[in-house]
Amino acid sequence: PIHTADGTIIALLAAHPNDEHWEVDVMAEAMRAMEQAREKYDFMDREASHRRGNYPAVWSGISHGNGRQVSTPPSPMSLPSPSPLHIFDRIHCSGTFGTFVPRLHAYYSDILKVLAAWDPTLRLNFTNSVFAACTFNLGPDVTTLRHLDLKNLAWGWCAVTVLGTFDPRLGGHLVLWDMRLVIEFPLPSAVFAHSNTTIQAGKKRLSFTQYTAFGLFRWKEYGCMTTAQYTKKMGVLCVEQMNTSQWQAGMSMYSKLNEFI
Repeated sequence: PIHTADGTIIALLAAHPNDEHWEVDVMAEAMRAMEQAREKYDFMDREASHRRGNYPAVWSGISHGNGRQVSTPPSPMSLPSPSPLHIFDRIHCSGTFGTFVPRLHAYYSDILKVLAAWDPTLRLNFTNSVFAACTFNLGPDVTTLRHLDLKNLAWGWCAVTVLGTFDPRLGGHLVLWDMRLVIEFPLPSAVFAHSNTTIQAGKKRLSFTQYTAFGLFRWKEYGCMTTAQYTKKMGVLCVEQMNTSQWQAGMSMYSKLNEFI
C-alpha cells in the first residue's frame, strides 16, 4: 500500500496471484484480445488522439453525466469471436480493492445493485468487478500525458492494469506527480495527476483502466434523478448542503494501516 503520514491508504500496487501460468494464460491472452480489437475497430478521431495521449482508447460500460443518460455503448472488445472478455474477469483488481478498502469497495458495489434494479437491461463489462466502466488503451505503445480523471469520483479509485512486452525497469513507469513518486499500480485518479513514461523502441505497452463515473454516484444519491430533476424537487439549498458533506463522508471510506494489524 501507498499511504499518508497518518496511515491512510491512498493507493495499492497489486502483484499477480501465485500462479505460474498467469502471464501466459491471462496477461498474454488479454493483450492478444486487445490487439485484435485494435486491428478490427474503426476508431473515431477523438478515440485515436485525446488529452491523455496519442494512442487509440475506447471505453465500455455504464456511465452518466455531461448530458449523457445512463447508458452502455457497444464494446470494441466484442468484435473478435469468440468474445475475449472472460479473460479480463480473471484480473483481480476489484478483489484487491475490496480487501484493502472494503468500505469504498462496498460503495461502488451498491451502485451496481441500484443500476441492476433500475434497469436490468444494462450490461456490465465483467462479472466480478465493482467498477461500472473501463477504458481499453489499445497501444501499441501507450504513453499517457499528465492528467487528472475529472469525471471520476473525487475520492474514488480506479484500477490500472498494464500489459505488454516492455521492460518495466527501463520505461513505462507510473508517475504520480503530486506525491513525487515514480513507480516501476489502483489510485485516486481524480485527485492525483498521473502519467507514465515512454518505453523502449520496438516494445509494446497496452493498458486498461476500470472506474465508475462520478455522475453515477450523484445520480444514485439523488434518488435515480438527474441534477436538474433533483434540484427542482428538493431545492438548491438542499443540493448544496448534500454536496458540502460528500468529501468528508467519502474520506471516511478509506482504510488505515492499523486496521490490518
